[in-house]
Amino acid sequence: MQNINDKILSIITVTYNSINEIGECLDALVKSGVNIYDDKFEVIVIDNASADGTFSYLEEKYSNNNLIKLIYNNENTGFAMACNQGVNMATGKYIMLLNPDTVANISSVFELVNYIEKSPDIGVIGPRIVDEFGTAQESYGNQLTVKDEFIGKFLYSRYLEIIPFVKKWKHEKLLSNAIAEVGWIGGACMLTRKDLYIKTGGIDKEFFLCHADMIDFAKKVKNL
Repeated sequence: MQNINDKILSIITVTYNSINEIGECLDALVKSGVNIYDDKFEVIVIDNASADGTFSYLEEKYSNNNLIKLIYNNENTGFAMACNQGVNMATGKYIMLLNPDTVANISSVFELVNYIEKSPDIGVIGPRIVDEFGTAQESYGNQLTVKDEFIGKFLYSRYLEIIPFVKKWKHEKLLSNAIAEVGWIGGACMLTRKDLYIKTGGIDKEFFLCHADMIDFAKKVKNL
């Protein structure tokens, strides 16, 4: 039975020495959803024993914000384990992993929620991500095969970006509005169902901090 206090969405952010980024990240979420989404989401921040005053900053600025839960770990447990820790605390039907150096308007976040809600065949979904200069970032990839890895490492090589048309092609491909099936979604911003996340066993804790963690997670989702 669903508790009356349960949310539709739990956003989990793992911080480690993130004092210069986390404020803008959280403000974009909790200040853009006033009176519209406030009863629908929560933000769980897991701090992995930051040494730069991140958690003190969080407590001072957000301890009285009922949308945000602050958790401090006595040691750096790594990205994967901290995400799993946050999921175990989450009340949301959906889970979003969101990096502390991202800025996401909560209404845009709920566009993803609404899309996956209408699409039960989708296990994981992610948005287009751009940097502060408007350059599209690599936030997804193909399935991990020898062929795709060779093509990906070659075509997406930073060395090839010195060729103008290669850089333009890469940027336009990543900036595309097209909805497409991909092999994996990056952990910078990834949305999935909580029950599915738990069913997979979550992100493998053996990946302390590694891009392969989300490739592995996506494979487990596909296997289900």
